[in-house]
Amino acid sequence: MELNKLGVIEANKKYIDGEFSAVEMVNACIESIKEHADKNAVIEVFDDAICCAEKLDAKREAKEKLGKLAGTVVLVKDNILVKGKKATASSNFLKNFESIYSATVVNKMLSEDAIILGRTNMDEFAMGSDGSSSIYGKTKNAIDDNYSAGGSSSGSAVAVKLNDCTFALGTDTGGSIRFPASYNGVCGVKPTYGTVSRNGVYAYASSFNQVGPITKNAKDSAYVLEIIAGVDQMDMTTLNYQAYDFSSLIGEDVSGKVYAVEKNISSLIKDKECESYFNALVDFIKAKGGVIKEIEIDNILRVGDVYKLVAYAEASSNLSRYDGLKYTTQAQDCLSAQEIYVKSRSQGFGKEVKKRIMLGNYILSKKEVYAKAKNLQQLIINSYNEKMQGVDCLLLPTSFGVAPKASENRQECILGVLANVLRAPSISIPYAKNKEGLPLGVQIMAKELDEKKIYQLAVSIEKNYGEVR
Repeated sequence: MELNKLGVIEANKKYIDGEFSAVEMVNACIESIKEHADKNAVIEVFDDAICCAEKLDAKREAKEKLGKLAGTVVLVKDNILVKGKKATASSNFLKNFESIYSATVVNKMLSEDAIILGRTNMDEFAMGSDGSSSIYGKTKNAIDDNYSAGGSSSGSAVAVKLNDCTFALGTDTGGSIRFPASYNGVCGVKPTYGTVSRNGVYAYASSFNQVGPITKNAKDSAYVLEIIAGVDQMDMTTLNYQAYDFSSLIGEDVSGKVYAVEKNISSLIKDKECESYFNALVDFIKAKGGVIKEIEIDNILRVGDVYKLVAYAEASSNLSRYDGLKYTTQAQDCLSAQEIYVKSRSQGFGKEVKKRIMLGNYILSKKEVYAKAKNLQQLIINSYNEKMQGVDCLLLPTSFGVAPKASENRQECILGVLANVLRAPSISIPYAKNKEGLPLGVQIMAKELDEKKIYQLAVSIEKNYGEVR
């Protein structure tokens, strides 16, 4: 049994049944990480992982109750805090920072006996689309080095595909979980805004950002999301739900369910091969009894503009705290506080982050621009909710096509940021491969808090369509 290839639910059951030890699982994942070191997905393996595994094995030996994640190994994106460990957001500014507390999502996983194995590579401060704006170097695609790994949760997606862990956590502000999931052939979800606490997660664009799991299948995704979701007094944007149900519809027939396709989808998909695969999937769902309905979301072509205006403005505000005077790397040989600010920020931030900060500062200098963008966002949300009345899910390609060449920097704006602007849940699952063997992801969206509907369809596609697997 290749332990590192087990999914979350399967690993938990087999561990509780005594089929392997936590130490064996951790060692299997560490060996996989070493084998795939050239992919640059995992930037640190924590030195206490074996010790944590030994404690879990002792807990099982003592016949104490085991948690829902016992037997699993998780890697976390480098912008999620783990107490006593480095958390650098892949930025030179935070290269020496060690956290004094753990993020809420980390504590939730630890309370269910997960073993936190290490950190994964990412675009600096989650600002990027190909995993290249990192002080640790570029993450390589899990399948072919010549293609992009996606971003910004590049390392998490690649690590899951390569079986370096049981599952991983990423963050999604504008497709940052779903693009790398699509490019590497794994499952990634962006939950409803406010479902998962952002306490202990570096801020980028606070009104868009969400933590989500990257897993080997959709059923595992629902399972993990139920564990990490919930209200948190340390994050006042979390919704007032104590427990969520994401899995109760899994296994139910999709016959009679209504699934929408955006009327202008052809103009959004640049790759005709991708469009062909997408249309084939829609036909398959129809053949299974699903009802396909065309809808047109008002102002959909302006979604990218709304995203950039809001995200860049919020980024410039959030990153103003990094001034070189507190917990960040400080520039040397400065004669004044002003010089410390200027030199530290100039040396600490990378090119992409600086660009977004400067654009954000300009947006905020035009006081009415941010307000108008938020107003337009609400109009788009209202239109979406109206058009989705009586509709279970919306189907979209995750991206314009398979992963672009590593030398390209393709922006997937509308398809990636739509769910974030709508505050809606969206999952990407692999469903096809092109002639070169590169995976394609389909994106399943729903209305806010309708995650169980996206998981119902996602698991059905995996079970009955499953071309990638």
